[in-house]
Amino acid sequence: METRDTRQSDAGLPRKEREKAQHRNDILRAAEGLLSKRSYAEIGVQEIADAAEFSVGYLYKLFTSKEEIFESLIREKHEEIGRLLDGFLSQPVGVEERLHNVVHGIFEWLNRNPAYTSSSVRELMFMSCVLPGYAAEYSLRDAQHSARMKDLFTEGIRAGFFGKEDPEIMSRTLRALMKGFIQEDLFHGRERTDWREYAPVVMRIFMRAFGPEGGRT
Repeated sequence: METRDTRQSDAGLPRKEREKAQHRNDILRAAEGLLSKRSYAEIGVQEIADAAEFSVGYLYKLFTSKEEIFESLIREKHEEIGRLLDGFLSQPVGVEERLHNVVHGIFEWLNRNPAYTSSSVRELMFMSCVLPGYAAEYSLRDAQHSARMKDLFTEGIRAGFFGKEDPEIMSRTLRALMKGFIQEDLFHGRERTDWREYAPVVMRIFMRAFGPEGGRT
């Protein structure tokens, strides 16, 4: 499971603050591990505390509620994948390589983050309703990433890498393809050992639809 390096990011804090930050991170990692196996509604505060090896009383000194724990976890993951996308989209390489890196990079990230895959695909709508502020924040980040992808597709259309198409449709299609493969596995209860094998399939389907020969003219 991927973890955040609290030692590096909190190195300048006093010892007690470093310990507090590390304990918060321990609790988030425990919640993440539970979420990769069970639904949000099934996970209780006592279970999170036990998994993190803290008392419930101490957990409540660091987080006010179960909702805050999972809101913090989801925010952390969105920031992480946002940095990943921004990095790929800002690379000084051609459109084809940037698109390839985005698709392969996201599946690689999902492969390392089964809890995020579960929460974002199975329970996204539910969690957006119960986590304070989550829905609005998710929508904002989603719109920002969508705009960056549409910029990439617009550039590709102008360069002739794609056929004449609507960048909005292209962005929605790519997202639907990527989520569709994951949803299909999760819906049928299949355990996917390596999400990365879907990346080249998604790329082939997408380019058949929107490449210079497959895209609408």
